[in-house]
Amino acid sequence: MGAQFWSVYIGCNFQDRNAVSATLEQIDVVYQMARRYPSVFLLQKLADDIEEAFAASRIASLMGAEGGHQIDSSLGTLRMLMNLVFVIDSYS
Repeated sequence: MGAQFWSVYIGCNFQDRNAVSATLEQIDVVYQMARRYPSVFLLQKLADDIEEAFAASRIASLMGAEGGHQIDSSLGTLRMLMNLVFVIDSYS
């Protein structure tokens, strides 16, 4: 396997700041996995970086959120999540 996509999905039963917090908890789980198994996983933000992980015999790990409620209607929250993980298309 050359890459995997982690969906940091939070159900709609979470709203407002609870949804943001739960999303950050999901992201933290992925980061912990990568730290625990550094010879296996390599966190990546760009689809173009998958080749780097593959060349290093590691699994490129990309993340994304599925629901708008996960940013609590905040562009600042969206920008910070993008800095953490959510840029996967280098052409956008």
